[in-house]
Amino acid sequence: MRIAAGAPGDAEQSVLAALLRAPGRVATALEVVSSDDFSTPGRAALFATVAAVVEAARGEDVSAEDVAGQLEALRGADDAGRAAEIAAEALETMAALLEAPPPPPTDERLRFDLRRVREMADVRRALREAAAPPPAEAEPDLPGGGGGGGGGGAPPWALREPAAGGAPDAPRDPLNLEGKLRLLQHLARQGLITDEEYA
Repeated sequence: MRIAAGAPGDAEQSVLAALLRAPGRVATALEVVSSDDFSTPGRAALFATVAAVVEAARGEDVSAEDVAGQLEALRGADDAGRAAEIAAEALETMAALLEAPPPPPTDERLRFDLRRVREMADVRRALREAAAPPPAEAEPDLPGGGGGGGGGGAPPWALREPAAGGAPDAPRDPLNLEGKLRLLQHLARQGLITDEEYA
């Protein structure tokens, strides 16, 4: 059975809502994702808190109130700092999910959503790495500059724009605009991003 894909936020919300309603499913989630795989600090903190509360309970029943209590404690421990902001964001996310929770997902749907969260996290990491400037010592030779062997293993979408008007080439972002568009097309063809995300 094929499950229709939604936006990455929908998968994250579905996973978090499922864990708030049935914290015992955390073990299943932790086999696939970690808090680093969520797209916002608040969602990451909510996932990490659910997992920590379940682990600390050692098999005892855990409720959404237990999770909220831990987040409130975190918010109170660091009045105006970043941790308080993240805890407040997590509490806001949690309140929204509990106010209008989606229907509880089947095991199959939960696994699908977990894989989706992980895939989108991998995409975000790949895009961040692609946008990072290369180390100075590892800057490759520009095309057309002598030396015959240098394919360098660069993917086809990692293109360089030619220098304008014969000006000397400056170090460039490893993915120029055209390269980034090619990467997005590749991700869309592979089904790793939705049409909406691609647009």
